[in-house]
Amino acid sequence: MATLDRKRLAHFVVARRMELGITDRRALSKLTSISDRTIGKLELGQPVSQSTLGMVENVLGWEPGSAQRTLEGGTPAVKDSEQGTPQQQPAYSDPVLQQIWELDLPESVRRGMIAFAEASREQEGSRRTG
Repeated sequence: MATLDRKRLAHFVVARRMELGITDRRALSKLTSISDRTIGKLELGQPVSQSTLGMVENVLGWEPGSAQRTLEGGTPAVKDSEQGTPQQQPAYSDPVLQQIWELDLPESVRRGMIAFAEASREQEGSRRTG
């Protein structure tokens, strides 16, 4: 059985939540009808149920199975918009993140790079304050 990388999934969830303008765990909790505590566990890389992953995938606009794929080392797939029009490009206030988004790479790769950059900054910030 493959090792599941829950921290990796957590980084993708937080990055996508922020990208969608869902500012905090409480807001995601309300949108999913999942408790704040369970959302916190997911975003901290702790185990949660498959039903929780499914509800979060739906709110984040991911294809079904994206969370499991991410746990196994892949990347989440974003659903096509309902009208079939291209998804709107995110506008990042951080110029580095915006440059990453504008790279000529597959969207899943760019999202992964952004999630990694944000997680690295968070980790660096916690080292400075801790």
